[in-house]
Amino acid sequence: MESTQATLPGRLAVVLKNVRAVREVYDYIAGGDIEEDLISAQRALVSHLRESLQIPDGWRRPYLEGGNIWLHPDKKWNVPGKGNIAISVFVPCPAADEDEDRDASVNLYVPSSWKLQERFTDSLRSIVPKAEDWVYVRYEPDEINPEYPMGKWIRYGEYAGSTSFDVAGFFQAITGAVNELLQLETEIDRLFESAKAMGAALPRKQSGSQTRRKRKTR
Repeated sequence: MESTQATLPGRLAVVLKNVRAVREVYDYIAGGDIEEDLISAQRALVSHLRESLQIPDGWRRPYLEGGNIWLHPDKKWNVPGKGNIAISVFVPCPAADEDEDRDASVNLYVPSSWKLQERFTDSLRSIVPKAEDWVYVRYEPDEINPEYPMGKWIRYGEYAGSTSFDVAGFFQAITGAVNELLQLETEIDRLFESAKAMGAALPRKQSGSQTRRKRKTR
């Protein structure tokens, strides 16, 4: 009687072959240690950006807040309220949930609290760099946050080698994408001022004889 060769599904076989490493990675992610290390990595990236970028006059230096790295002018991209248009760098957990980003990205941020957000983001299509991994998105249901209408993916896998991760190359790719957005400053200025001018020209809604406008809740 011939014996049959025992086989396993391919992916399971790979997991079992690397079972010690798989368990270590699982414990690292499930235990929350990765979140602390991500913050350390983001801080290192902030330092790299501060040293590597030619920050335009009138701009704040890169800083870390709310899990993102931010760059923006001190005043000129401010919108009514406390928000402002900004460059945002996101470095997420590479093992995030399926419905969350798993790769880094460099984005233009436009606050949803700004009543002219849609008008402004519609106008951005014309200036999105026509290069690989640059994307322009407008209100794709359940997929994209409209506060980040354009950006570039920096994919972890492209910097993962057989024995190490190319940190220098990864940081440089993010720096390059930020520089690409900085090069669009004049165009963004123009579109921002155009949106504000068009918004100012729109007639204001009135209700009966009421002359005071109600403050919108945020």
